[in-house]
Amino acid sequence: MKAAKKGFTLIELLVVVLIIGILAAIALPQYQRAVKKTRYLSILPTMKAIIDAEERYYLINSKFTLNPNEFDIVIPGDTAFSGTGSGIWAATISGKNYEYQLRADGGTDRAHFWLTGTNRQSQPSGETIGLRYVFSNQKLYCTAYTTDTKGQALCESMFGPAVTCPSQLGGSLKCYAGHF
Repeated sequence: MKAAKKGFTLIELLVVVLIIGILAAIALPQYQRAVKKTRYLSILPTMKAIIDAEERYYLINSKFTLNPNEFDIVIPGDTAFSGTGSGIWAATISGKNYEYQLRADGGTDRAHFWLTGTNRQSQPSGETIGLRYVFSNQKLYCTAYTTDTKGQALCESMFGPAVTCPSQLGGSLKCYAGHF
């Protein structure tokens, strides 16, 4: 009488490894998308603070400002100002993993102002999405270039179906509306 063998056969081990590989292939992209979404959404509290500070500045001065140093809050990071001949001005506040841009296209009223926030950790080459708040309609948008299908998929997973972009954001973007 033969003694019972203990252990697994090679075929059983291969089946288990195959099942684990299939599960990992399915789960990894979902995990990566969740990490990207979390990184992008992590900039929302600072964006909200900047928006609120800008709105308070507007209530007091009847105009917006591109100078974050005039806010009643402190935003960590370095501030740089730039302008172009076409009347587009920007203040960039950047830190290790984020960048916020206050932009104005020719005026300091509500119709010409918007804020863009990006998370540098979440932007591999070729994927360029931004979270943008437009002061004229007081809406938050996730934007991706019309050629960036991965960025569009990420925006859609965060904000839902695409909507018409406001004129301030330009024509080469696809927009997805959201809220705070």
